[in-house]
Amino acid sequence: MKIELPEQPFRYVTENSTECTEDTAFVLTAQNRKYLEDAKSRNAHSIIAAESVAHLFGLNRIKIIGITGTNGKTTTASAIYSLLLDLGYKAAMQGTRGFFMNDAVVEGKSLTTPSVLNTYRHIYQAVASGCEYFIMEVSSHAIAQQRIEGIPFELKVLTNITQDHLDYHKDLDEYIRIKNSFFKDDGKKLINRDESRTDFNFKNAYTYASESPAS
Repeated sequence: MKIELPEQPFRYVTENSTECTEDTAFVLTAQNRKYLEDAKSRNAHSIIAAESVAHLFGLNRIKIIGITGTNGKTTTASAIYSLLLDLGYKAAMQGTRGFFMNDAVVEGKSLTTPSVLNTYRHIYQAVASGCEYFIMEVSSHAIAQQRIEGIPFELKVLTNITQDHLDYHKDLDEYIRIKNSFFKDDGKKLINRDESRTDFNFKNAYTYASESPAS
């Protein structure tokens, strides 16, 4: 999918090398790096790293909240989205159920976390619609495949870590490592303190209890 960006040296950007032309820049990601030479052979206008075009999509003009965990991503994202709307904020949400903006369905069900440029496109739409928050589910596949590169998260949330996608990840230890890698930076994070498998950077970290204490 080509995305048109106004007032740039190129007219379009794409992450699909087969769509490259003289007016289309190829956005290089961890996923499409192997197609770099193909993009060049098709006379792509230029080759641009994903992080270098993030600001063109307005990623720095909206607060992005990312939720990961084996269970509860969709429920947590939906709860945050609904709460923000109830408080009078304009908000968008991307995840397993689809893409929503300001209580309206924009796109139906898709990948939990789409490709880099498709997420950028959704954020671009949210910013254009005046949204102040963008809530997104972050899958373990997306973390491992770097489908979240260039995204400046305002807050990262962990629900839990149990067992999933071992057909893709080598083993449970690898799955746990991938999930925890999302929380190694200095940014704000909200961690379920009842999850014993967590391993995170304590800077700017806050915790919550997933279960109420016994009376």
